[in-house]
Amino acid sequence: FELEWWKGGNHQAREVTAGHFNPKSKEPIDDSEAMANVFDCLFDNEDIHKLKQSERLKHLESFKWPQSTIGKPSLKHMFNLVPYELVETGSALKSKAGKYIHAVASEGMMLKEDAPYSLTGASSTIYKLKTFAEIHGIVWKKIETKTKNVWNYDYALSFTAQDKIDPKFIVEVKGKEFTNVGRSLNTAVNVPVGGIITIRFHTINLYTDAKTGLKHIGVYEPRFYEYRKGDTSPDSFSSAVKIGRDSGLLIEKAM
Repeated sequence: FELEWWKGGNHQAREVTAGHFNPKSKEPIDDSEAMANVFDCLFDNEDIHKLKQSERLKHLESFKWPQSTIGKPSLKHMFNLVPYELVETGSALKSKAGKYIHAVASEGMMLKEDAPYSLTGASSTIYKLKTFAEIHGIVWKKIETKTKNVWNYDYALSFTAQDKIDPKFIVEVKGKEFTNVGRSLNTAVNVPVGGIITIRFHTINLYTDAKTGLKHIGVYEPRFYEYRKGDTSPDSFSSAVKIGRDSGLLIEKAM
């Protein structure tokens, strides 16, 4: 199963959920708004991981589950059986994909072949289709990793006074000010400071200081996608927020 957190009835991002259920303090954890999404069964009085997926699902269905929804679950119950459908053709998959990809709090869709479950931690029979969006940032700092010719890039966006950017997140590139977003994941693509890069993400966080109203944004799992050699200007702060909101990947947080 996979654990979700519906704080105040609102689905929380993966990193927020991980932080809540793995606190540094030893105080009791409030799990009253937790939801365990169950998606497979490997043992039912005996080891069944070698059975095909369709057979394991029959075992899973034999239990009395309080709910099975891709919508907002009832927190009266701490378990939700993840709905699934069997498809045999590409056209059938396409016709059903939208329902799952655009479901409440969906991160995409998982496809599984009708095969035994791999215990190695890696499998060629499971595929994840992740929902993502893109922003274009300007490189303001280039960091070579311990591996030669592999880099991380600190990247930023343009902004205006109306954006109320927190000064702590303002950086300068070639005499112009930008607002820092964060650091990309590793890439072997060599990009100069001032270059424009495409970052793909699954979550974009908009942080607002509750006292001052100052803002900044951060991206979760910022994957480097490409170096846009022909471009000279990054996306703006406001356009990045709009991209996140329109894609359903924006999380707003008061600090």
